[in-house]
This record gives sequence, C-alpha cells and structure tokens, in this order.
Amino acid sequence: MNSTQQLKLISVIITTYNRAYSLSKTIESVFIQTYDNYEIVVMDNCSTDNTNEVMKKYKNNSKIIYIKNKQNLGRGVNKHNGYLLAQGDYIMFLDDDDYLTNPNYFQNAITAFSKYNIGMYGTSSYIFSAEENKLKHRKLNKVGLISGKSYFKHFQTLYSKPLSTFNAIFSKVAMEETGFENMKRMNDSSIYLRVLSQYDAFLVNEPSGIYNL
Repeated sequence: MNSTQQLKLISVIITTYNRAYSLSKTIESVFIQTYDNYEIVVMDNCSTDNTNEVMKKYKNNSKIIYIKNKQNLGRGVNKHNGYLLAQGDYIMFLDDDDYLTNPNYFQNAITAFSKYNIGMYGTSSYIFSAEENKLKHRKLNKVGLISGKSYFKHFQTLYSKPLSTFNAIFSKVAMEETGFENMKRMNDSSIYLRVLSQYDAFLVNEPSGIYNL
C-alpha cells in the first residue's frame, strides 16, 4: 500500500434504531478489515432499548463517533445526517443488522479507486434467511468497469444493483458533485442512481458481507 492510499479515510455510517441485540456484531464486523484507516459514525435514531449501554464499551475507541438523536427522524434522514458528519474520502452505509465478512473489502475498494476514475465500488453479498436458516450468495449479473451512463439507463433491468448500501463504497467527491448534501432522505436506489448519473462503477462478485432478511 502506498502512502497516498494509506491517507484515504473510509467513513462507515451505521444507522440504528432499537437493535442493541445486533449492533455490536455490526460494529465489530468492521474491525476485521485489513485496511484500518476508517471511522465509524453510529447514528442512533432515538432508540428506547439499551443501545446506550452497548455503545458505552466503545467510548474510548477513537475510530467511533456516537450520535443519539433527540427524536426519531426516520432512516433516510438519519443516513443523510450521518453523511454530513462523515469526514472520509469514501463513504459506506451499513445497517445495524448486517455484517461485513470479507476482511479485504476496504483494501480492494481503495485499490479500485486508485486505478479507475469511478464513483462507486460495489460487491455481491450473502443473504441470510432466518426462516430457512440458509446462507445464499446473491451474485451481480455484470462485473468489472461499467459505464455510469449505461448503468443509470438500465438500472435494475440489464444491470442488477448491489443488494444493500453496505455492498458499495462511494467516493465522497462523487457524492458532493452529484448534490448529496441536498438530499433530505436517502434510500438505496436514490444513493446509487445519484452517483451513477455522473460516475462509472466497478463491480465484483466477491461478497463483502451478510444481508439479513
């Protein structure tokens, strides 16, 4: 890893609400990354369970920023506010019941961003169904360097999207240039489409983590 890559910061934004039972596992799944220049911004949407207690064990971890809203703002607004707080060169949104499993995910993304002029690095994912007690690999139907213009035009038709936002890492520059600060609510598709409207993507069929149904 060269010094330029090492300086690049990845912001992981975790939005949470009343999922104290899974939040630690989600946070600690980030700790497995071989690329360790990251911050974790935990946006607590006014949880009424013991989320505060869970977060106390991370109070001395300088990589973690914990914000508890005074009222429930909704998931989309919570993601937006987390984005505004993030200091990273790259942004990833991670829900509080999903987990990263690939320790090289961040490093692979950093390498792709240094090699290509892209706004997004995306991966496939595992899906876990508690009802069936099965883990399945949900593959992307196109991989490699993909034109953002073509992806945008054929989104969810010729081109599938990564299952959730934790399966993608976005360039902060691309997000700024496509007006993310003006978005009041964020959902998966709107995040992807805004970046793809002006930037290319690089996709791989290498799962970054587990999405819980």
